[in-house]
Amino acid sequence: MKWLRALVALMLLATFSVSLTSPAKAAWVQYSRSPVDTFNRSDLPVEYDITQIDFATDDIQTDKYFFFLQFSKPITPNLFADGKDSWAGVFLDIDNDGKYDYSLQTDSNVQYSGLVGHAYKFVDRTGATPLISTKCSGNTWSNLDANVSWIGFNILKTCLPFANTIGIDGYSDHISGDNAEYDLAPDSSWKLNLSSGAIAPSGSGAAGSSTSLPTISGGLGESLSSAASPPIDLVDLSAKIGVSVVTILCGNGLGSGWSVVAELSTQIKSSGYQSYIITNHHVIEDCTTNRNIQIVLKDQSKVAAYVWAWDAANDVAAVVTKTSIPGLNWRGPTPQQGWWAGVIGSPLGFPGILTTGVVSSINTSTFKGTTTAPINHGNSGGPVFDRIGRVIGLATAKYVDSEGFGIFHGTPLLCGKIIVCTGAPDVWTGNITASSTPNPTATVNSSPLALAAINDYNALVDKANKYLLLEDECIAIGQDLDQVAADIVSSTAMHYACGNEDANIRDYSAKAKELFENSPANNDQDYKNISARFSIFSEQIEISGKKVMATVRLLTESLSNFAELGQLIDVTKGKYELELEKWSAFEDRLDWMPSSTKKTVKSSSAYKASIKSRDTLQTGLDKIDSIIMNFSQIDSGSRVTTALTSFKLVTKVDLSLALVKNRVLVEKLIPKYICYSDNKVVVLPKTGKCPSGTTKTLTNQ
Repeated sequence: MKWLRALVALMLLATFSVSLTSPAKAAWVQYSRSPVDTFNRSDLPVEYDITQIDFATDDIQTDKYFFFLQFSKPITPNLFADGKDSWAGVFLDIDNDGKYDYSLQTDSNVQYSGLVGHAYKFVDRTGATPLISTKCSGNTWSNLDANVSWIGFNILKTCLPFANTIGIDGYSDHISGDNAEYDLAPDSSWKLNLSSGAIAPSGSGAAGSSTSLPTISGGLGESLSSAASPPIDLVDLSAKIGVSVVTILCGNGLGSGWSVVAELSTQIKSSGYQSYIITNHHVIEDCTTNRNIQIVLKDQSKVAAYVWAWDAANDVAAVVTKTSIPGLNWRGPTPQQGWWAGVIGSPLGFPGILTTGVVSSINTSTFKGTTTAPINHGNSGGPVFDRIGRVIGLATAKYVDSEGFGIFHGTPLLCGKIIVCTGAPDVWTGNITASSTPNPTATVNSSPLALAAINDYNALVDKANKYLLLEDECIAIGQDLDQVAADIVSSTAMHYACGNEDANIRDYSAKAKELFENSPANNDQDYKNISARFSIFSEQIEISGKKVMATVRLLTESLSNFAELGQLIDVTKGKYELELEKWSAFEDRLDWMPSSTKKTVKSSSAYKASIKSRDTLQTGLDKIDSIIMNFSQIDSGSRVTTALTSFKLVTKVDLSLALVKNRVLVEKLIPKYICYSDNKVVVLPKTGKCPSGTTKTLTNQ
C-alpha cells in the first residue's frame, strides 16, 4: 500500500544550506514524465499534492540529470521552509531492486525565491538509517516569478552508479514525523529508462525542444460505437483517409506516412511548412543527415519534404512539407482486441492499397499492438485506423513468414517526442495524461483551469474509461456459453444493470467535460468550486463503476450455474415438449376412432390417469416457463442458485417414468386396425374383414 512505502521517508534529517544560482536556459534533449498520481490521503493539504514527476536532460548541462516534482498549486516561497519541518524530495532506486538508495531533499532553512536555486540535502539510504551525505551535491529551484507549480532537482550523471532503468518516487510532507498529511507519487514507483524520452533534433538542425514540436489539437471528432463492426461505408472512409496518406521516398527505400491533426509550432510555420507527416523512424533513418526527402501524394505528384523529428527507440518520426495535406484524427479511446482495423499505405511500392482485419492484441504498457490486416514492406509508417477513421497506430512490421500478424506502434508513442501532448488525456484514454511541461524559464500557466482541477479532470476521465471498459466486459460475459445459457445471462437484471450504469457513467463524464471546457477558474475559490463538482461527478462514477464491478463478479461467479441452468432447460424442456407432443398425437388418434372406441377408452381408469399425467406435464412446463420469465429478476448470485434449485425440483418431481407409462398404457386401448373411409370409421370385425366401402387401416400411422 502507498502509506507503507512512505514510511521510509518520514524521518526529518538535519539540514545544511549553500546558495547556488539556477541553471541557464536550455533546450531539452530528453524528456519523460511519470504516470499521473491518482491517490491522495484525505488529510493532505492540496498545496502538498504531487501530481507527477518529470525527468529531463538538456543541451547545456549535459553532465546532469534533472527531476521535477509537479504540484497541484503554484509554489510559494516558504512552502518547504515554513517552520513546521515541511519538506519534499525525489527518492531514487538506482539499481532498480525495489528499495530506495538515495534521496534529494529540500532544505527547510532556505526559501525558494524567484529563479534562484539553493543546495538540496543528499541523503544516503543504503544503510539501516538514512544519513545526510556529501557523496553527491546539486541544487533545487523553482520559478516563483512565473508562478509555476514545480520544483526541480539536478544531479551529476557520474555521481552514482545508475542502472539503465531506475525507480523514482516523489514525496512531500506538511509536518515531518507525524505520519499524516503526506503524499507519495505516483501510485506505484516509476520505472524510468534513463535513455527514454528523447526529443529528436528539430528542423533547425540543433538539439530540439518541445517548442519546436507541434502540439495536439482538435476535438475527439465522431464518437466511436460498435468498434468491432466494419465501417458503414468503407468506400467513402478509405477515400477520405487516402488523401492524407503519402508514400515516403528516402534513398533507395520507401515507406508510408500520414498527415496528422496537430497545431504546428511557430518554428515550423515560420519555415513555410503546412503539413506534419508521421512515419516510422526506420523509413527515414538513412536520410537524417541532410534530411531532404520526397513524398508522393495521392494524385501521384512528388513534392519535397524535410525530416523534422525522430525517436529511434520507439521507431517513430515526422517529416514536414510545404504542401497542405488534410490531417487525420488520432484522439480517442484505447483500442481493444477485436476492434475492426484498416491499413492504407504503399506495400511493395503500390500506393493507396487498403487492407482490413481486426486488432488481434493490445499492450497498454508498451503502446503496441498486432492486427490481422496484412502489412508488407512499404506499409511502414502508414495509418492503422478504426471504423470511423481515427488513427490508432502506425503500421510498423510483420512477423517473418506469418500472414495476418502485423505489428503496429500506437499513437501514444508520438507524445512527448514527436508531438507535445500537454493537456491531452484522450490519446489511448487512460494511458496518456499530461500537464504543463516544467522548464526553468516557464511562463505563467495559461490553462483555463488550475493544475489541481486539470488533474482532477484527468483522473475522472481515467476512472470513467476504466469502468466503461469493464462495462464492455460485463456485456460480453456469458457469450461463450451455449445459446440457451447465453440468453439466460443476457435476460437477467444483472446484465441489464451493466447498460444502465454505463449510461450513468457517460452522463457524469459528459457533465465533467462540459464543466472542464466552459468554466473559468481565475482564483482559488473558483478552483475549489470546480474541483468540488469534479469530486461529486467522480463519486457518482465510482458508485456506478463499483456496481459494474460487483455485477461482473456476480455474473462471473454464477457462470457455472448459468451453464447448468441452460443445459437443464435445453434438455428438460425439450423432453416435456416432446412428451406433450406425443399426448397430442394420441388425442388426435383417439379423435379419429369410432364413437364406441372413444367411449370405451374415455371411460377406462387408464385414460383418467393419463389425463392427470398430461395435466401434470403441462403444469411442469408452465413452471419451467415461469422460472424462465423470472430470470429477468435475477440480480444476485443467490437468486441464480434459487432458480437452479427450483428448476431441479421441477425436473425431479414432474418428469417421471410414471407419466410416460400412463400414456403408453392408454395408447394400448386403441385398436391396431380400424375400417376407414372418407365418410365413416368403424371397428374392425372379429373376422378381420372390413365392410364394403371401407379399408383396413393401421391406427398408428
